[in-house]
Amino acid sequence: MKTNKDDYKYYLSLMHDQVKYAETKNTAVILFSGAFVIGLLNSSYSMEKLLNFNIFGYSVTFDYKIFAQCSFVLFVGFFLSIIISLISFLPKTNSRYLESLKTKNILFFDSNTEFKSGSELKIYFDNRYRIESCLILDYCNQIRNLSIIAKRKYKYFRYSLYPIFISFFIVIIVLIIRFLQGD
Repeated sequence: MKTNKDDYKYYLSLMHDQVKYAETKNTAVILFSGAFVIGLLNSSYSMEKLLNFNIFGYSVTFDYKIFAQCSFVLFVGFFLSIIISLISFLPKTNSRYLESLKTKNILFFDSNTEFKSGSELKIYFDNRYRIESCLILDYCNQIRNLSIIAKRKYKYFRYSLYPIFISFFIVIIVLIIRFLQGD
């Protein structure tokens, strides 16, 4: 099967979409966790009304100390998830995984900034990409590097969920133990 440059353009656009999707997932974690943290901080002032209420004539009372401890555990878990997701947005341009190319690759913004004008870029483009294999090689390098970036962003997304799940697990265990003790 012979591939042409349109196939590589298609794969390159898929990799761009994967990076955008991974960034969107990390942004969603930041927004959700941030909203939860702000909600916890705002609700700490009105805990008396939230912890003591009536349901169908039955008085329900929660222990403020247990609630404060559980809120703190959740706060830490969500705050850690925000930090981990923010780390995914730090650029890794000089990563050991991202190879620096000996020739300029106009698919990289770094290479494009080295040209003094658009006409100089056009001359370079016309000379380098007269041979289709050079363009295909540049597409392949860019696809590979975008794959590495997407993999890194997905990894941090997965890591950012761990503190959330662990904090909820701890809160559930604490509440179960508290319920079984009968206090």
